[in-house]
Amino acid sequence: MPELWTPTQTHQERERAVEYSLQKHLAEAKALEKELKELDEHLTVVWIGDRAPEFPGVTPGRWHVRRANPGAPNSFMPIVGPKGEYLEPSFRIVEELKANDLWNDDAMRTLMKKHSQRAEERAKTDALMSEQIREETAHLYKAAKRVAGDGGMTRPTWGKS
Repeated sequence: MPELWTPTQTHQERERAVEYSLQKHLAEAKALEKELKELDEHLTVVWIGDRAPEFPGVTPGRWHVRRANPGAPNSFMPIVGPKGEYLEPSFRIVEELKANDLWNDDAMRTLMKKHSQRAEERAKTDALMSEQIREETAHLYKAAKRVAGDGGMTRPTWGKS
C-alpha cells in the first residue's frame, strides 16, 4: 500500500538533516580547536552569525579562528575560501597557521593585512554593484516615464482630434 506523503514529514526530515549537519560542524570545530590549542593556547574556533556588527577581520556568517590577545582586543581570522566563500572548519587552517609563524609579529600582521585587503575588495565590489544597480534603475525609470500611459502598454493618443 502506498504511503501518504505530507509536508510535515518533509519538514521533520529537513529539521533532522539540519540538526545532523550542525552537530557535524560543531564536532569538526571542536576537533580543530583542540589542534589549534597545541599551536597557541589563546586560539579558539567560533561561529559569527550573519547579523554580526562590523569588526576588523570579521566576516559575518562564517567560522573564525579567534585569538584572545591578553591585554588587547581579540583578533579574528575568517575560515573562508580564496574568494571569501563559505568553508567548513577543517584542519587546512592548522596547516595555514603553521605556515605562518604565529609568534612572529610581522607574519601575523601580514596575515591580518591579507584578510583585511580581501574584506576591502569585497566591500568595493559590493559598493560598485550597488551603484550599478541604482544607475540601471534610474535609467529604466526614465525610459518608462518617456512612454505615455500608466504602464506604457497603451497606444499614444495625444495630438489626435
